[in-house]
Amino acid sequence: YSVALPSDINASDFNGTAVCYEITLETDNILEGNETIRLGLSTTESTESFVAITQPTATFTILDSTQPKPGVIVNTVE
Repeated sequence: YSVALPSDINASDFNGTAVCYEITLETDNILEGNETIRLGLSTTESTESFVAITQPTATFTILDSTQPKPGVIVNTVE
C-alpha cells in the first residue's frame, strides 16, 4: 500500500522534531478503519520507522529521531 507524500518532505525532516504533513490516502479495500501506516528512512544499513499515519485523519507526524541518516523514505503497512 502506498500513500502520496508531500513533495516537500525530505530526510532532513527526520531530526528530533515532530512535523505534521497533510497527505492524501487512497480509498481502497486494503485499509479500513484506523490502521496505522509507518514510514521509515531506508538506508544501506537498515530501515527505521519514524512516521505514523493513521486513517482517516489524512495527516502524518514525523516522530522524534535523534539520529537522522541519508536514505530513501519508504512505507510499510502495520
